[in-house]
Amino acid sequence: MKSGISEHIIINLVGFQLCWWLAVLLQNESLPWLILLLSGHLLLHSDRLAELQLILITATFGYLLDTLLLLSGVFHFERAPAVPPLWLALLWCCFAATLRQGLKPLATHPYLAGLLGGVAGSGSYLLGAQLGAVKLGYTTSTSLLILVPLWAALLPALLWLGQNFGTRNQASGAL
Repeated sequence: MKSGISEHIIINLVGFQLCWWLAVLLQNESLPWLILLLSGHLLLHSDRLAELQLILITATFGYLLDTLLLLSGVFHFERAPAVPPLWLALLWCCFAATLRQGLKPLATHPYLAGLLGGVAGSGSYLLGAQLGAVKLGYTTSTSLLILVPLWAALLPALLWLGQNFGTRNQASGAL
């Protein structure tokens, strides 16, 4: 009997976890590894162009969101005080690579996605702070009051984007 979770989902999620740990622990030194892993993801993807477009759109949005969080004092970086570092932009790319693969089963369960987003999304910032990759600008409680609802709304929205991205082009036959 087959499990409900395919090996592609597991590989994609394990790959993202590898990227997250590399980015948080190695920061700028992780850049070549993150680029290599993202390149491998794209090379193995059946619809490379749409996946690349989704990754770039999501990463741009995520990087801008983190820039707003940085400017509003929610967190800051010692080495890059004015803008989030490049490793964070690549981490957003890696996260975006899970939207149509590893996190796809959540796309039909927006409330569960919101719960997971609120817990895991905000938790990744807290763990990143504990590991020294980022400094929280507010108390943990205040940071969570900002990050939990943000990620509870963000993950379902990004999953919706991931599942609906390119469907108009596919339906019309456009490239």
